[in-house]
Parts: sequence; C-alpha cells; structure tokens
Amino acid sequence: MTRYPIATVIRLVCQESGVSLEDIAGRGRTNDIVSARRVIGHLARTCTIASWPEVAEATTGRGHATWLGAAADARGLLDPNSQRFDPRFRAMVARVTNQLAQEHHRGEEVLHRVPGRQLPTHP
Repeated sequence: MTRYPIATVIRLVCQESGVSLEDIAGRGRTNDIVSARRVIGHLARTCTIASWPEVAEATTGRGHATWLGAAADARGLLDPNSQRFDPRFRAMVARVTNQLAQEHHRGEEVLHRVPGRQLPTHP
C-alpha cells in the first residue's frame, strides 16, 4: 500500500469537508469538524507513516490523544456491523482515499504544506 504524507491527507480532508485547518486545530466540536478529525485520524493510521505525535503537531500542536480517539471513533463509523455505522462517513473516507490515489497516480507532488503550519514530511 502506498503511504502518503500527513500534510496531503490533511489538505484533502479539509478540501473535501470544507473545514479549515484552523477549525481542525481549534476546540470546536460541531459535527463537520469532528467528522473531519475522525477522517484524518483514520487515514493517518491507514494511509501514512506519521506517528500520533506527528499528526498532533501537524494539526493541533497539542497532545495526540485527540487523534487516538478520532481513529477509534472512525472504526465504529466504518464498520457495517456496528450500531454506529455511518454510510456518509464511509463515503467521505472513500472520496479522500480516491483523491490520494489519483494524485499519486498522476505523479503530482504529494508533499504539500498546509498554510499556517509546518508539517513533517516523509519520503
């Protein structure tokens, strides 16, 4: 499986969800912000080599517990056998995953800097 830079994942989730990095980094808990955080948490674990502290530094600049919780929440939302299953959430994860693959397939530069934050890069 191809691994993508966390910066690319964050950028695409922000674009897809319409949530800004400032909202992701903030303390807001509206459904759209929480959902975007969950997508980032899930994709950080499945599509990047970033550690949880690196994800935290790239987004909130605070501790990484937010991302552990977001990834755990995402598992329930993605599991069709779970009472928490959410097909809209699953569709958003699929769209962002497809966008990651398309950028990689087109040979586009996948190391992007999200405005306002210095993000770790991985080869």
